[in-house]
This record gives sequence, C-alpha cells and structure tokens, in this order.
Amino acid sequence: MSSEYAQSPVWWSTTVSNYVDPQLDQWISELGLTKDEDQQKKIAANVERYFAENVIQIPLYYNGIWYAYNDSRFEGWANEENQIGHPAPWNGMSRLVHLMNLKPKG
Repeated sequence: MSSEYAQSPVWWSTTVSNYVDPQLDQWISELGLTKDEDQQKKIAANVERYFAENVIQIPLYYNGIWYAYNDSRFEGWANEENQIGHPAPWNGMSRLVHLMNLKPKG
C-alpha cells in the first residue's frame, strides 16, 4: 500500500487506489528495515489500525494461493509436510527449487 509509485505507470503494483499518506509510507518503509520482531508487530499493528480507521479500500474477496499437484508419478511436491518453498508457479526462483525437489515416484 506504499504510495511510492502512486500516480506513475506502475501505480497498480503498489496501491490500487493511488492513495497517498506520508505516515503510512513511513510505517511501511520502517517495516522493511527493522529485524526486531516486536518492532515489526508494533508497526504492522499501526498499519492495520490505520486501514481499519481510514477504510482506504475494501477487499471484495480473499485471493488465496491455489495450488494443486498430482503425485501419481512424482513426489517431492511442496505441501504442508514438505515446505521447500512457495508452491505458486509465479513466485520467482521458488519454481526452480520446487522443480529440483521433484523425483520420479517409486
């Protein structure tokens, strides 16, 4: 939701609404810089509270990550018991890690 790219050709990748607020941008920036888990929780709580109080956008549905696989011929798929990486095929290098873990079944 950072407004870093608001009103630019890539605005859709960061804020669908082109909403701009310096305080919100600061929290989002700080969240990416701190390694302190307690500080991360505090910042995330600030962002969540801000969203709730200002109703910047209302999600119409949750876009969960859908993933299906067929283990009849191969094993090693990413799943709850085998958390080798993000299973979604659009998630960068996770695709390669995923592929390298597949082995013929049997």
